[in-house]
Amino acid sequence: MIQVKVYRQQIQPTSTAFQNNHQPTTPEIAVRPDTSATKMPAWNPDKDIPSLASNVILITGGTAGLGSGSISELAKHAPAHIIFTGRNQQSADALIKKQSTATPNVKVTFIRCDISSFASIATASDEILAQISRLDIVMLNAGVMAVDAAVSVDGYEIQMMTNHLGHALLIRRLLPILQQTATTHGDARVINLTSVAYTQAPKLGIDFATLKTPQENQGGLIPGGKYPKAN
Repeated sequence: MIQVKVYRQQIQPTSTAFQNNHQPTTPEIAVRPDTSATKMPAWNPDKDIPSLASNVILITGGTAGLGSGSISELAKHAPAHIIFTGRNQQSADALIKKQSTATPNVKVTFIRCDISSFASIATASDEILAQISRLDIVMLNAGVMAVDAAVSVDGYEIQMMTNHLGHALLIRRLLPILQQTATTHGDARVINLTSVAYTQAPKLGIDFATLKTPQENQGGLIPGGKYPKAN
């Protein structure tokens, strides 16, 4: 079963979640209580992350920050293969060299991908699928914020494209292997990262009328706070 985790919600759609019209069926949602105002229990990734033996993991935006840190931590738990995407070949090479020493038995592969380009995503997803026969975990980490107003090469507001639309296409292309993995091995997960910037979301939601413009007049670090709400 595919599990999609968003904030404190755990969503478990059926395998028929995506139909030909791309409209998902209504999933069952179990909402965990909000514990943000209470002291959270200590969490130690070395002890609390279970064995990832045989797992294949994909992390977008893995060349720096949370992405590279996650690769380092997850690799300690013996997955079969970690694939990460990004745009900086030099940083990717340095990370692979570091992991070859820290966790030499874990295969780590870099695939170049500009998540703000539909064409780049299509190419990268084909490369990913050519290398794997299962996909257990996808961590959607790549993103931008507070960049100059602009549109992507495909004509969409750059932050909405990078932080939401690009990942939506990537998962659409990887969904069959995620479903196959869930059926064969009992579980597959998509972890969608976002931020507290959802509090900036406009009351009327995404402004689709101006989505193919730079949206200079919406202001804020993230125009309209829309992409975290979309996620």
